[in-house]
Amino acid sequence: MRVIVFCGLIFSLISSCLATLMWLPATVEAVDLGSIGMGVGGSWMSQDYDFGNDPQLEVVDGGVVEPAAGAFLWIRLHHRISAGVEVLYLRKGFESTPVVINSSGQVVGETAIQYNVNYLSIPLTARFEIETLPGLLYLFVGPSAEILLSHDEFGQVFENFNTVTAAFHVGVGFERERFGGNIRYSRDFSSSLDAPAAWSLQSVKNHGVLALFTIALWR
Repeated sequence: MRVIVFCGLIFSLISSCLATLMWLPATVEAVDLGSIGMGVGGSWMSQDYDFGNDPQLEVVDGGVVEPAAGAFLWIRLHHRISAGVEVLYLRKGFESTPVVINSSGQVVGETAIQYNVNYLSIPLTARFEIETLPGLLYLFVGPSAEILLSHDEFGQVFENFNTVTAAFHVGVGFERERFGGNIRYSRDFSSSLDAPAAWSLQSVKNHGVLALFTIALWR
């Protein structure tokens, strides 16, 4: 249900942008807009855990495939270079099993945890384009602000999620006329968990792969 709601919000945002462009043709001519469009796809996210100096804790982590959707705007700076901004809905779900190990190396306790963490990801990237015979190949890289929307917990409950997490995106894509797609690697710079000093778990950083099919609604 959340995916449908956020996709609807993103589509409304795109529609508003297009309506604004229709009413402001002079602005469009003054700025060389490369393209405006939207994309849908999925992501596979995993996590890195930092337990500080506690050697008795380990994590068995399994990434989860989740849906993704968003909108993009590219502004052409040069015939081969563009700057872009994206607004993406990412559901960074994960499953993990913290394991307690005694001094003899035996497992003495473990608890399965599953999370569905919803983010609004806003990457600001530079795009380097290479013209090919069937279409346009491009590379892109840049930082991103990951804004926490909500989270659902099953098992142990954490309430100390940071509202904004810094990350970066790097990837490759292909376009032919209005249609295309891209695949990228995303990794957090900062921890998504604001852990108290008393906790053994000090930080959680997301990383994973995101793939999108894209369509340019205006170019």
